[in-house]
Amino acid sequence: PALLAWDIFDEVFTGPWGRDNYELVATRCAELKALDPYHPVYINENQYGLSYLQTKNLNFPGDIISIDYYAWTPSGNFQITSDYMRMMSSMGAADGRPCWIYLLGAGYAFWASRDYTPAEHEFSAYTSIINGGSGIFYFASHPKSESSWNCIKRILRELDGLSPVIASQEEAPSVKCAAPSIQVLGKKYGDAIYIIAV
Repeated sequence: PALLAWDIFDEVFTGPWGRDNYELVATRCAELKALDPYHPVYINENQYGLSYLQTKNLNFPGDIISIDYYAWTPSGNFQITSDYMRMMSSMGAADGRPCWIYLLGAGYAFWASRDYTPAEHEFSAYTSIINGGSGIFYFASHPKSESSWNCIKRILRELDGLSPVIASQEEAPSVKCAAPSIQVLGKKYGDAIYIIAV
């Protein structure tokens, strides 16, 4: 009952083996889905594998489109998280597949010289949701700074409370902001309109 999903390949299309064996990877996803139709089966890629699949016009195998992207501090590109999420969302739009992302949970890993600041955590999480994400994981241990740890806990509590809103399929009015640096998402759930902004 505690099983969320089967993640059966990790960053497989980043290297030559996966690129040479696309059909095998897709077949393995389908085979496992046939064995367990009650849980999603997916692979996790990084930005290079995602770009490879898009460039080759290949379907992202599995029930979920998922990548890990770590904007290593202090020189990481946080804004490009938005671009990757839009790319993933467009790939899943045809059949309504959700998009998940693994964000960097702690600094001092993967060439990150420090933890994210609370503002960097907020931007990474909310730009992912605004641009089509519906699932967030944190990877590479727990934050070393108390402010970063507390921020992740707060964000996850907020997103837990917003889960029915984020998952809502009700038609919502289009929401735009005149300031290009502000990203917004309008959602309708029940009798309320929600605006999520970062």
